[in-house]
This record gives sequence, structure tokens and C-alpha cells, in this order.
Amino acid sequence: MKHYRTTYKKYKGHAKTDAVRSIECAFCDPSAIEEIIKETDTVRVVRNRVKYDMFDGDRVVDHLMVIPKAHRASVGEFTDQELLDSFRIAGEYEEQGYGIYARGKGAATRSIEHQHTHLMKLANRPAKFILYSHRPYFLFDR
Repeated sequence: MKHYRTTYKKYKGHAKTDAVRSIECAFCDPSAIEEIIKETDTVRVVRNRVKYDMFDGDRVVDHLMVIPKAHRASVGEFTDQELLDSFRIAGEYEEQGYGIYARGKGAATRSIEHQHTHLMKLANRPAKFILYSHRPYFLFDR
């Protein structure tokens, strides 16, 4: 699976066409997705290839993403059906104890331009001590 940041650097400063976008977007090509958990006509639920170790000071037990099949940079670009499917699926996972999280368009920490919503199941055991550094980081549990 290609990672958007590595490919994007090649095209930075150039006008992007749909052809270029489809080549560089890791979510537009279904064959590049390692594991599809669930699928509708408009969205997919996939396992995140690079699972977060922690989120909000808690260990991540499972990490999925809801991704529209069509390239969309933000939720504001969704069709009515994409909105309905995305929120229906997010609601189903929320009932199973998953948290819902998405970064906005243009967020500095957003790694892929294709809109994606994270579904994370947390261990509900907050870490006692967290030492933040750029990389690597360490998580100390109770």
C-alpha cells in the first residue's frame, strides 16, 4: 500500500489532476487495501495498516477506518448516500465500544488527503505515565 505523504512530495507544488490523484492516493485503489472488514456501495471499513498504540492516553485494542470509495477530501464533499452509510456504520461500531475520530481537511497531522474516519476500541486502562518524543515513543502501563 502506498502512503500518501511519500508520494505527495513528488507532486508538491504541481496542479493535481484526477489521474495523478488516483495514482498517489492509497485509499482509491481497493487492491492496495490489505483488509476490508465491511463494505457498502459507497464506503468501506478497513483495518488500519499502521495501528495506533495509544489514543487519548489509553491503549488501542482495535483500529479500523471508514473510507468513502470515491475520493473525497472532506465530509463536506460526501454525497447524501455516503453520509448516510458512513454515519450508520460509525454508529454500529460506536455501539460496540469504538470511539469515532477524524481530522479535518488541512489538519497538519492528517497523513492522507482522502477523508477517513478512525474507529478505535480502547482498553479503558489509561497509562500511568506517558513520555512523548517524536519517535520512538514509550508507553508505560500500570
